[in-house]
Amino acid sequence: MKKIIQSIMIVVLLWHNGVYALSLRDVKVTDITEKEALITWDFAAPETFVIEYGLTSNSLSKKNISAKDELFKRTKHSVMLGALKPGENYFYRIIQSGTQDYTKVYTFRTKGVAAPRIITTSISNITYNSAEIYWTANTKIAIELIWTCPGCERRYLHTGGNKTKGVFILKNLTAETPYYFTFSMTNARGETAYSKNYGFQTREINYAKNAKLTGTFTRQPDDPNIHVSDNPISLIADDSLDYLSSLVMSEDCKKEDQYIIFDLQTKQDISRVHVFWRSESYSKDYSLLWSNDNKQWNELSRHLNPESGESVNASIGAHALLHKIEYKRPVRCRYIKLIIPAGSETHQQWHSNSVQLYEVKILPPPADSR
Repeated sequence: MKKIIQSIMIVVLLWHNGVYALSLRDVKVTDITEKEALITWDFAAPETFVIEYGLTSNSLSKKNISAKDELFKRTKHSVMLGALKPGENYFYRIIQSGTQDYTKVYTFRTKGVAAPRIITTSISNITYNSAEIYWTANTKIAIELIWTCPGCERRYLHTGGNKTKGVFILKNLTAETPYYFTFSMTNARGETAYSKNYGFQTREINYAKNAKLTGTFTRQPDDPNIHVSDNPISLIADDSLDYLSSLVMSEDCKKEDQYIIFDLQTKQDISRVHVFWRSESYSKDYSLLWSNDNKQWNELSRHLNPESGESVNASIGAHALLHKIEYKRPVRCRYIKLIIPAGSETHQQWHSNSVQLYEVKILPPPADSR
């Protein structure tokens, strides 16, 4: 019994996320300079430990060893970490050699001003003519965004004052165009560094997004998880492939024509129509028409079958069938009509006389052809 109690006193093991974690006493970081830090701790027996450390908590790649002292049986351990970078947050944990036992992750910050470095970058709210670039840095910096695109001159944006985070908003961009950028950063010591190169592509101009929609696609699937909309047909142009909030159903295709009319508000040059059907439920014979008065309709394409289309991921494991219809010569018009003739052939994975749509995009000629 005495030996069992002694064993319990020697080491305390904590169960954490399915792995035993090592509990040490009096873990401290002292003697911190710009390039060094001393880590000390107590353990109930002389053992060999490894310290893993790095600049992020999930990248502890560097190692240092506290060797076992058999001669003096010391239980106080210390390791000096060297060649550190000034003004940086370091993360570390202590591992008992020969085991999978380790401590929680600790952190400390070296003294001095850090060399400028971008920690995180995210690009969001990308539209056909704008984008937002968010950044965080490891220290206060004056920062400049240097950006360009194919065939463009290099352009610059600055922020005022020294900051550790911020956002650049790019405007007046060209649709469907790749853009590239890098950061120039200067810290309080006047040291300048450059980030790696980043990139993104602007989206297409989708005239359907601002159109007024009318037609027979006015229902949503009978699923208790569906987000019910007051105006289901509008979901066809909500720029989303979300099964729970964007899928729309037609009425009975066997009994009467099913259709959607897109009023683009003004005349636009149309050269592409992208139709996202639900892969389990779609028309195998539909047409696209155009008009300028919503009365006299002219043919764009007839007898369209999306079976050869592209399967794309929608939400929660669902798939959409993307059918791209493209025209060499743009048509200038105000109205576009998608129509499914009554009684025409459909593809159904289950027994139903309706078809289902995620999205329709009505697009101008590609940027490189305009």
